[in-house]
Order: sequence, then structure tokens, then C-alpha cells
Amino acid sequence: MRKLKYVSALSVISFVLLLSACGEATTSDKPASGKGEGESVESSEGEALYKKMCISCHGNELQGRAGPNLQKVGARLTEDEIIEIVSNGRKGMPKFGKSISAEEIQSLATWLAEHN
Repeated sequence: MRKLKYVSALSVISFVLLLSACGEATTSDKPASGKGEGESVESSEGEALYKKMCISCHGNELQGRAGPNLQKVGARLTEDEIIEIVSNGRKGMPKFGKSISAEEIQSLATWLAEHN
């Protein structure tokens, strides 16, 4: 009986932790790009798309979660390389080329490339 309670409690805790990892992340007061008011429309669209499509795997500060850290990604990858990865996927990352438009992918890639 005691073992059953222990297993049940452990199962509930594991389930809650799993759900919390999949929940919406909180955002900070500062813009992730650090640019503030001078951002371009494309950049703000890219950030909005990131928050909608990417934040659950890459984190609210680009720090990585299930997916890799994207802080300073612009120093590691070109905008075209980011477009390629977002469009066609990569190890463990799904393809987004058919689920979002080329313009949205471009906006996202531009915004990410600014992080260097």
C-alpha cells in the first residue's frame, strides 16, 4: 500500500513537471533583441512569430529548452542558414516550410540573425 502511494505521488509530480515544461513561457519586460523602440516591422513580426512558434522549445530568452540555445545565433549562422533550418528542420526540429509562409520565415530569420 505504501509503495502504491509513493508510485502514485511520483507519477503525479512527473506529470505536473511535464505539463509545466510545455506551458506558455513568461516574457520579460526587456525586448529579447535588446533594440527597443527602433525595431523594424519585420523584426517585430519575427519576434512575434518566435513567441508563437518557437518559444516552447527555445525559451523566452533564446536560452534553449528542448531545442538548442539561440542566444547569439546570428554570430553562428547566416540569415540564409537560419531560413534553411526553419524551412527544412534539423535533428529533432520539425520542418516549418509548409506550415508558415516564406515571408514569415524570412521575418523570423531576420529577427534571429540580429542576435549576435
